[in-house]
Amino acid sequence: MSLSSTEPDVRHPLSTKQGWASFAAQTPPEPPRLLPVTDWERLDGLERQLYDEARQDYHCQLLLVATPDIRRIIHHGSKLVIHNRGKQLGRRGLLVSGASGTGKSTSITQLGKKFQIDLQRRWPANPDRIPVVYIVVPPDAGPKALATELAAFLGLPVHPHDGPQHVAHAAAEVMRRVSTGMVLVDEIHRLDLTTKRGKDASDQLKYLFDTYLQPCGCLAL
Repeated sequence: MSLSSTEPDVRHPLSTKQGWASFAAQTPPEPPRLLPVTDWERLDGLERQLYDEARQDYHCQLLLVATPDIRRIIHHGSKLVIHNRGKQLGRRGLLVSGASGTGKSTSITQLGKKFQIDLQRRWPANPDRIPVVYIVVPPDAGPKALATELAAFLGLPVHPHDGPQHVAHAAAEVMRRVSTGMVLVDEIHRLDLTTKRGKDASDQLKYLFDTYLQPCGCLAL
């Protein structure tokens, strides 16, 4: 028997529209067929390598265990979405904090995935809808850097001479048009509130949540 190799898929970062859409659409992987020993022994070196890699890929994509922390964050985040519906003022976000390696990013992305799946089950399919926006705060981020991350996720071009408010307004306008309902901001601890740059970025983030974004924002420290 023989095994064929295919070109690897292009994997977009999670902080892009394509990457998030792929993540949200992921389904449990199908296990590769386990070859009988006699068939395995007939494989040449490359075929064995491809066979072993297929099994390793499967084990790398096993189902995520819903830990108590993940369940709690999804529960509280889902309640906030309901609480914020229809509100113009007084909307609340969710702040997730904890030590490094405790699963903060995993938790908020699972919350976003559940939100998107639930929305797609309730409403007709719409290829123009972007239910969730996920960004990662870059190091030493200022107001324009944050706005640029939003624009990059949405595929909006940013000119070097564009001001931070111009970029933020453009991103927010697109998010309204595509019915974005949740914005996930990861690594927010990178905003240094002891500096003017960090304070300005934090203020802009709050301004966006208060003025443009609906119905729920989620931050991860």
